[in-house]
Amino acid sequence: MYQVREKYEWLRILQQLVKKGVDVRILLIGTSEHKRETEMIQAYQKAGIRMRYVPLENFSLVIRDGQECKITLKARDLLEKVNVHIQDNDLATAMQSYFLMTWEKAGKV
Repeated sequence: MYQVREKYEWLRILQQLVKKGVDVRILLIGTSEHKRETEMIQAYQKAGIRMRYVPLENFSLVIRDGQECKITLKARDLLEKVNVHIQDNDLATAMQSYFLMTWEKAGKV
């Protein structure tokens, strides 16, 4: 999310999912830049969205029920990104396992 507006739009969407009982977790990535986003992080946490931090750059992963996932590779300097939408259960399950393994190793926000 490059723009503040996008962060609040996602907050509303994810908050609705949490209210429906969906397990929503976010791994913050990058350098310590997330420390500047304290207010935003607190808003997400207050909405029931669990967050942790891992020093990973230019990569994001969205997983839905181990059935499908989206991998995004980002070139922040160019504001370009490549999205790979995967609708293969086996690969989505593998990505879900990767996410959960990384979640366990990630630091507190």
